[in-house]
Amino acid sequence: MVLVGEDDVYLYLLMRFSDLDSMNPGKAVAQGAHAANQMVHTINRENQTHMRWLDLWQGSTPGGFGTTITLDVPGTRLNLVTEWAKTLTLHAGVTHDPTYPLLDGPTLHLIP
Repeated sequence: MVLVGEDDVYLYLLMRFSDLDSMNPGKAVAQGAHAANQMVHTINRENQTHMRWLDLWQGSTPGGFGTTITLDVPGTRLNLVTEWAKTLTLHAGVTHDPTYPLLDGPTLHLIP
């Protein structure tokens, strides 16, 4: 999550579109929903700043789902960006769905 301005909070989903051959629009939407739900589930409820940001984010839209911005990030950069966000004390993490089949050329993997 990124705080922009005094009361504007956005959830940024950094997703691997361009470097995963098997990522189609349907899978991308499902994986994005997993990541957003995981953010709400895992946020540090003892961190008052994170809880304020979560409340602001959820309250920014009538449906309580906040504003989400989705960007393409290759896998080689994903961990770097996540660790950088953590150094800024942002709530950040990587969501990995072990049931998502990863197509690597002709080989299909399930990564535990």
